[in-house]
Amino acid sequence: MQLISHGFAEWLLNKHTRKYRLLINKFIELFEEIQYWEKEKLVQALERLLKK
Repeated sequence: MQLISHGFAEWLLNKHTRKYRLLINKFIELFEEIQYWEKEKLVQALERLLKK
């Protein structure tokens, strides 16, 4: 019985925290996209410097 009540409690907590995990994952996704484009701008600037 303890296993069932433990599983149920864990299910309730996971359901409650799901929206926070989704939000955090979106922030990570946005941060990675910003980092990618900033890196691309830097690579392009270095390419221009190396061509000269």
